[in-house]
Amino acid sequence: MAKKSQNEILAEQRKARKQYLELKKMQQEGAAPEREVHREAELKTPEEKAKHIWYYYKWGIISVVLAAVILAVSIRQCVTATKYDFGIVAFTYSSVSTESLEKLADYMAEQCEDINGDGEVNIEIINCSYDAKAASDAQYQTTVHTKVQAILSADHDKLIYITDSDGYKFIMGEENENDGLFTGEPYVITEEQRQKMIENEIYIPEGAQVSLRAVEGTWLEGKKGIDDIFAQSQKALENLKQY
Repeated sequence: MAKKSQNEILAEQRKARKQYLELKKMQQEGAAPEREVHREAELKTPEEKAKHIWYYYKWGIISVVLAAVILAVSIRQCVTATKYDFGIVAFTYSSVSTESLEKLADYMAEQCEDINGDGEVNIEIINCSYDAKAASDAQYQTTVHTKVQAILSADHDKLIYITDSDGYKFIMGEENENDGLFTGEPYVITEEQRQKMIENEIYIPEGAQVSLRAVEGTWLEGKKGIDDIFAQSQKALENLKQY
């Protein structure tokens, strides 16, 4: 009888230990989330809630804020970007500052009409001028030449070209294979005009000349807005002649 009672006691002890271990395991697996739920529920002040949200969701918040900033900057750039009516390409073998070209373009834009309907006449300047005598980097020269060729073959809104004799020869080709590219012979800026420009802080190389691309019978014909672009570019050239 005593032996039976001892076995029962041992069995009860083993059962109690097993139940204790199972309970401990359940507590380890489920207690942390439960405590977190209780912790979140216990948050009362706005400061505590803000700290809790920032701790667990800060990367998501940062991502949303960055996306909003990028979107806002992109929209602002689109809204405030200058809309050009037509363009001028400067390609001389001596450097010309973009500032000088912009001042000259402002003068040429006088009496021109707004094409794109924004109430202003804005001329885009593409400055491909460089000092060929000082340029020792053949790759740079090739890059400039390639850019000019790309503009000639792709940009229909840039019909005015300011060149010197070397730049003009390059555009026309070694064997004058691009004959007919322009409407006629280039207009050479006179020395008297150049001196007046210098007085207005417009520094154009000696012997600079201006050409207007032909449209009729070329790939430019039929391009969107090309008639207006040609007409206003022609007017800008006439303005220059009166400088």
